[in-house]
Amino acid sequence: MTAAVTDHYDEQLGPIYTWMIGDIDAALARSDAETTVIVHDLLHEKEGATWRLRVSSYAKLRLSPQWVVEKLESHGLIVHREPGLGGMIRISARKPRACTFGKTDATEHSL
Repeated sequence: MTAAVTDHYDEQLGPIYTWMIGDIDAALARSDAETTVIVHDLLHEKEGATWRLRVSSYAKLRLSPQWVVEKLESHGLIVHREPGLGGMIRISARKPRACTFGKTDATEHSL
């Protein structure tokens, strides 16, 4: 591994992997207080006959699903929440439209 990859692992990925296999309670307590999470991407790309590892990381805003639902509802939207892939949560919201013969027609927008 090159020095940059080794440094990235030692400084950022190593601690993540440590709590994944060990101190999960401390990690969960710490993560509940944070509003962002650092996402780490490890991408293996084939270039000719060799493989190249591209390592990157970025901050991602962490939002409570309940907070998102409450904000959407406070703006008069009809909200639907359901489980998504890999533990994610899918939230969709629609704007209510005028009722015709007791039925509500709505346009749905996925978030």
